[in-house]
Amino acid sequence: MTTYSIDTAKAIDNLVKNGVEQKQAKAIVETFSLTQDNLVSKHDLDEAIREVKEEIKDLRFEMQERFNAQLKRMIGVFFAGWGLLFATLKFFG
Repeated sequence: MTTYSIDTAKAIDNLVKNGVEQKQAKAIVETFSLTQDNLVSKHDLDEAIREVKEEIKDLRFEMQERFNAQLKRMIGVFFAGWGLLFATLKFFG
């Protein structure tokens, strides 16, 4: 994740220059400084989305493989059952 840093003195001066009172400007900049660890960039978000899409793709592939294996087992059981039924009918019939 990208780290951001600001020149707090310049930020306070800029806010004061644009009409914010000194005390409020200082509080705003301090609050921003305390929370900047929680900020993410568009690049960070794009990277996270790419990773999630890859995980989804991998999960879909794994689910399809498991479905195919289960389907093969079910078909095998189905034909084995029919084979057993025909063998039983031939034996008793």
